[in-house]
Amino acid sequence: MSPWRYPVANNPRDVRRTCVAVEADLRAAGVSSGAAARMELICAEVLNNIVEHAMPGQPDGWIELQIDLAAPGRLTFLDNGAPMPDGGRRQISDPDMSCPPDMNGPKETLPEGGYGWLLIRSLAEHVEYDRTDGKNSVRITLPPDLS
Repeated sequence: MSPWRYPVANNPRDVRRTCVAVEADLRAAGVSSGAAARMELICAEVLNNIVEHAMPGQPDGWIELQIDLAAPGRLTFLDNGAPMPDGGRRQISDPDMSCPPDMNGPKETLPEGGYGWLLIRSLAEHVEYDRTDGKNSVRITLPPDLS
């Protein structure tokens, strides 16, 4: 069975449209409302990261989300934007990104971003990043109880 494919324009409005469509399609396919909402949240975080960090100023860039229908907890995000810094190691596999930062310090010392990957990793069973032939691929597998 072919995956569901969602082409996404490189702008926040289309990211939101796609996320709403994903949740509705998953619910219509019988995925629980909680799991569909979690997948929508992951889609929003990853797609917004792509638009903001991989594709700023690239109106002709392309983004595609794929959802594996044989295993609805498998999401693949493809784009032709800039590669992730450091090969994605910090976002995907850095152990320091597994726990939230200390929020007790002064506001000006808190990190500005990076919380999205913390959230994604907390919801995912497995996250993988690859860059091949100028294309980024992020594959996310949710735990069975979330798919």
